Amino acid sequence: FRMGTSSRIDSLNPYVAFNQDAYNTFEYVYPFLVQYDKTNSKFVSDFATSWKSTDGGKTWTFKTRSGAKWTDGQPLTAKDAAWTITTDLKYAAGGAANAAGLVAHIKSAKAPNANTLVVRYSKAPGNVLGQFQQLAILPQHIWSQHTGNKGTNLKTFSNNPLVGAGPFKLVKFKKDDIALFQRNGSFYGEKPKADAFGLQMFSNEDALVAFLKAHQIDAIEAVPGTAIKTLRNAGFNVRSTPGVDQTDFIINSNAKKSGHRELLNLKVKAAMAIGRASCRERVCNDV
Repeated sequence: FRMGTSSRIDSLNPYVAFNQDAYNTFEYVYPFLVQYDKTNSKFVSDFATSWKSTDGGKTWTFKTRSGAKWTDGQPLTAKDAAWTITTDLKYAAGGAANAAGLVAHIKSAKAPNANTLVVRYSKAPGNVLGQFQQLAILPQHIWSQHTGNKGTNLKTFSNNPLVGAGPFKLVKFKKDDIALFQRNGSFYGEKPKADAFGLQMFSNEDALVAFLKAHQIDAIEAVPGTAIKTLRNAGFNVRSTPGVDQTDFIINSNAKKSGHRELLNLKVKAAMAIGRASCRERVCNDV
């Protein structure tokens, strides 16, 4: 099954990746403590089989699956989850900054045994499961070798071939071109119904739609608004569902940066915020 995308996988490193397709890839290949159910309405088991909170919501205990394995045959245990969380905490201001928001308010993460993870918070948060649904568990025996230079080596590690434990294995990857996924026969959960699928990446939406119309790919992740009518007229099944859209506007607020220091001025930020609010009311795209 050939899927087309214009988002692309910018990196296979969770400490570097930014694009949506990279995060989709992590969902395919890495274990997570919990997942959403098929209706996206509640959290269900993934690597964790059960969980409970105590101490007023400041302590969370997860029971994890027995007999799980990484794709290189090494055992996957709660200790991998504890190591991942601890590493993200330790280097949150450096190499693990990409994951810092997902471990906010955590004091410690420990695995008293192979199937128990205990996470303690400084104060009771209301989004514990939501955060862990996004936090990929990494293999300690692979990644622990790349924490040098105060954690900055986490960002430079090229984890290809990728060792994972999710429902699929990444068997081929060429940046900005193609990624091939194969069903992971040793996956601890429900096996995917697809044997394999490929993700073909495009630099622009026009090329994406052209390949679909020429039947060189089987589907695309998101249909550009300008192509909906054309594709429907050509006999394609274009599904539309209610949804929302969000556009990020990110300001580099590093106090030590040398360029565009006017962006550190709170009045400039306030003016941009007001401008964007006004723009949303007019349904336009930029300020």
